[in-house]
Amino acid sequence: MLVIFLLFLFIGFLSIFGQMILPDLPFFYAKPEISALFVIYFTLRMPFFYAFGFSLYTGILSDLLIPGIFGTTTLSLILLFLFISVLKPLFEKIGNYWMFPLYVSVGVFFYSLISYLLFELENHQWHWSLEPLTKCVSISFLSALLSIPLFLIMDLIFVLLKISPSQEEFFPSFFKKNSNLS
Repeated sequence: MLVIFLLFLFIGFLSIFGQMILPDLPFFYAKPEISALFVIYFTLRMPFFYAFGFSLYTGILSDLLIPGIFGTTTLSLILLFLFISVLKPLFEKIGNYWMFPLYVSVGVFFYSLISYLLFELENHQWHWSLEPLTKCVSISFLSALLSIPLFLIMDLIFVLLKISPSQEEFFPSFFKKNSNLS
């Protein structure tokens, strides 16, 4: 559990730092959402409690380090986590490992759309044009392309650290007493 905790701390900080220094790509005028990629990865690979903790940690860290209104990234990442958690049984039913770029593109499109709607709500503008929609599509496409090597590297890290994704449980196992009477 300590290895998972340290991995979450390192990956969360690395994803936020990478998001800050990554420039917009010239043709798309967008960049992939690295923190959303890791939230999707951990939601698909880890139990509910751990993936929720990572999305909460990454959202709060992003809100602290990146200027803006506090709480919007946290809310967007938690909604992304819940969206992927609801779709996780469907993804497991499909069962093809190489379908994950499709999962990523759907998840990142949802995340980008929620982030933009929260931005519009905060600014009281409600101005919708084709530009935000094309930017959401560009971000989801770039994130799907980046997800292929990133998920393979993360799987390799999981194998090297001997972390096996356990069965779904809502809370981590704690030490249990044999009897409540003793």
